[in-house]
Amino acid sequence: MPKMTKAAGRRRLSEIVSKAKKLFMVGYISTKDLEAIERIAKTRSKQLK
Repeated sequence: MPKMTKAAGRRRLSEIVSKAKKLFMVGYISTKDLEAIERIAKTRSKQLK
């Protein structure tokens, strides 16, 4: 997989968080899992700025 640009990386992180929220709404993952994913994505997004 080719290296992503910073903007593409941030977009991809937001897609991952969005998918995690959908999985949470359906009941496949717990609140704890969702919070962990959001925290990781926020940290990584800050690193890409």
